[in-house]
Amino acid sequence: MNAPVGSRPSVFISYRRADTDALAGRIKDRLEIALRGWDVFMDVASVDAGADFRAVIDERIARASVFVALIGKGWCGDDGRRIRDPDDLVRHEVRLALSSNIRIIPVLANDARTPAARDLPDDIAALVQRNAVELRHSRFEDDLGNLARAIAGKPTGAERPDRHFANLVLRNIAWGALVGLGVALAGLILHFELTGRSASERIGEDGATLLIPVIVIVGALIGYWRSAQHRRS
Repeated sequence: MNAPVGSRPSVFISYRRADTDALAGRIKDRLEIALRGWDVFMDVASVDAGADFRAVIDERIARASVFVALIGKGWCGDDGRRIRDPDDLVRHEVRLALSSNIRIIPVLANDARTPAARDLPDDIAALVQRNAVELRHSRFEDDLGNLARAIAGKPTGAERPDRHFANLVLRNIAWGALVGLGVALAGLILHFELTGRSASERIGEDGATLLIPVIVIVGALIGYWRSAQHRRS
């Protein structure tokens, strides 16, 4: 049986319905699995029918352990003015979280960027000073795991060995080596077809012996370079 809500650590998910509604629900479902013993609050799913909506929001933020600000590309509103509306609920939630002694984690959804402080009202401009985590559709599982660890106060994937990147490096090195081997063999066959002479007749036995390993190594290095380029992007 779960402990009463008030006795458990809790995370409050703040989001804009027109921006990240479906994603917020998906995050809530996954966090409830990843954060055993935590209470995960999301307004639509967690506010009882007939309850004073604003009062519940204020009370839950006041006793939240972690406040997650889910920011999509439309978080500020299509024209950038919605977040400046004094009655905007998202602005109210962020303002209350900033004024409370709770940890705030901005989550940038699907390549969204942290808004510039100049684009936010003064009462929530401090949000941009909080270190954000990314949540990308292409790496949802890894990024959601990082978010869950960040909420629980554990090292994230950026602070641990990146297994995804290690696997990518190995795949690209193997791919590069295989391509290099194919190029070397194709080159030797083409040389023989065009000249009627084997490579060893032209460059000697030692040169022919070294040619294939050298090209394979070059291919592997190219594969590693591709991995590095992928990580930078």
